[in-house]
Amino acid sequence: MAEKGVNVDTVARQLALERSRLNTFIAGTAIPNENTSKRLAKYFGEDPQEWIDNVDKRDDGKVTISSLPTDFIKVAKTSEIAEEDMKIVFHDLVVIANAEGNFYAFGNVCPHAAGPIGEGFLEGCIVECPWHAGRWDVRTGKALTLLATADIPMFDLRIVGDDIEIKVSEAALKQGVVSAAGPDPA
Repeated sequence: MAEKGVNVDTVARQLALERSRLNTFIAGTAIPNENTSKRLAKYFGEDPQEWIDNVDKRDDGKVTISSLPTDFIKVAKTSEIAEEDMKIVFHDLVVIANAEGNFYAFGNVCPHAAGPIGEGFLEGCIVECPWHAGRWDVRTGKALTLLATADIPMFDLRIVGDDIEIKVSEAALKQGVVSAAGPDPA
């Protein structure tokens, strides 16, 4: 992008991509789907097929989790998460929210388009995905809007002194699978 003299905001506006999604592609923490790859290639005047071939071969650098911890694990300190704030933990799969004086642990991956829920907005006990405004209740994981296509997983949480500990289930690894046949989330 620097070679072309453009910034993230300019490209995001031109492609109607949300800034947070484009940043995850550039940082290598998310892989754009085929339609988004084609749109990005066309924007930069490059061959879309080369972009798609590159995406298919790319290693996204995420940590592979071969097994889950069987007990509670420390993921944060209560003092690190202010009231009405959130923190993404456990390999970017879980979010800890401090909502209305209580802490909650839930899945970070939006069931609609695999967006990072923890980068969204927390208002009271409602979290909103930054990509398409799906909303969930952080106390129960229940979907509250049509764009929240499924409930999000909840995880057991306990406070030990100032430490926040969670017990992660298999649901952490199963979240965010978006159908390739589904609509382009961009």
